[in-house]
Amino acid sequence: MNVIFTGDVFLKDRVPRVQRELNHLFDSVDYGFINLEAPILLGDYQKPIEKSGPNLRHRADIISKFIKDIGINCVTLGNNHIRDFGSKGIMDTLNFCGENSILNVGAGLNIEKASESLILESKDMKIAVINVAENEWCSSSESRAGSHPLDIITTSRKILNEKRHNDHVIVVIHGGLEHYSLPLPDQQTLFRYFIDCGASAVVCHH
Repeated sequence: MNVIFTGDVFLKDRVPRVQRELNHLFDSVDYGFINLEAPILLGDYQKPIEKSGPNLRHRADIISKFIKDIGINCVTLGNNHIRDFGSKGIMDTLNFCGENSILNVGAGLNIEKASESLILESKDMKIAVINVAENEWCSSSESRAGSHPLDIITTSRKILNEKRHNDHVIVVIHGGLEHYSLPLPDQQTLFRYFIDCGASAVVCHH
């Protein structure tokens, strides 16, 4: 099974020039991931939530063209912007993914749904993908839509459980220091602990 994970994607009002460089990256993979760094809004304009920093959103037509042209079939949604337009923005994003046959992980209409792993399968292999995000404005709860929050205890237990039922576990974490390409020392310690718990790989982006 060939799987590619890439980092944050946010498109404002056009498909970026970098698309030309990515056109063949996903050609020979079974599952290709991007981190969808903003909700996809369908229909009328939605009110942004109150927070510090920008409220990001995607136009459905722009992101749809990008995803189809590149050949992406999976997205991670656990990040610090997915709730920028509240529960409606998350619902629209999930509906968009469903309508376009895009697998997704890391966000949901409540914490139970947001914490569900994505299982990738081939004829002889199963991989569980766990997607979590550092706790900012985005986290879900029992009664609120949002991302799957990073918690050392619950995440390590989830890794242990998924390892019992799958050949590999991949943990995708959204967090750390923006615009810095290396994980900080405390992150490295945490990520190696997740490896000790049974993860085959830890992917980090922000």
